[in-house]
Amino acid sequence: MISKDTRYNVGGRFFIHAPAHKGIRSKKTGDFVSQRLARIQPPYGLAKPWECNLYYFWWEFMKRNPEVEYYFNQRNGRGLRGRLKTIWNDWGNIFDYETDEFWNWWRQKVSTGETRGEFLFAEPLVREMKLVKSSTKSKDTLIIQVPMEVRDKHLMRMFRKLLDENASQIDKVRSQSQARYKIHNPVRLPSLYHALKVLDAKKANPDAKLYELPDIAKIPQNILIEGLTIEQYVKEGVDVAPYKKELRRRKTALAKRYLSAATNYYNNAISGYFPHNPKEKPPTEGDLDS
Repeated sequence: MISKDTRYNVGGRFFIHAPAHKGIRSKKTGDFVSQRLARIQPPYGLAKPWECNLYYFWWEFMKRNPEVEYYFNQRNGRGLRGRLKTIWNDWGNIFDYETDEFWNWWRQKVSTGETRGEFLFAEPLVREMKLVKSSTKSKDTLIIQVPMEVRDKHLMRMFRKLLDENASQIDKVRSQSQARYKIHNPVRLPSLYHALKVLDAKKANPDAKLYELPDIAKIPQNILIEGLTIEQYVKEGVDVAPYKKELRRRKTALAKRYLSAATNYYNNAISGYFPHNPKEKPPTEGDLDS
């Protein structure tokens, strides 16, 4: 996952987290020309370039929110109020776009002249450096006194020294998004993808057992028991009933965790924060979606 203080420029706007890209590949190697895409772990093997970002999954889980699906898809915006009306105005009717059309939604121009992606997720325009006569303190601004008799070369050294001495405060400010919709506590893209697939598998197969869902969704799993597979135990003539029971237990637990995570994600999708809400307890190391 991209580090929280990495910023991605798009003209005069920037994103704290990697934005969506259409992606251009080298004809010789097949690798992405963009270095920022090349260093991102894709959610799955054949993922489209524009799927390799957190904002794409925000869009997908927004579609899975039952209220959004009802008012946006079934009622086409009729009867909206409160938070959902704001989302309708900001996001448009996302059900007008298929999954393969996410890039078109992201690049659509809105009334402000920005693209939809910039309008929703980009940080405000970068402020210019200027002379400040006020001595008022600010948490997100360093007020610097510049000795004009000092040569430029030495001024740059002084400036770098000041930045180094205030690095902690600077890093904190840079990591705090001012976008309309904010990424909070990022989740690995494969984890988001797997949660989405299990959720969709459950919807498409409502009568399926929980232990069946990971296989239906084709989620990677640990199928080894004490270092061997069920098939290997069968070849050795071992009673595999206890092992099959253990695998079912694992698959059931895995499905429950992914479904729980997916529910949190689609609920948070309408909160203004994704994938986690600041009011939630932060995920701990070792959690499924950490």
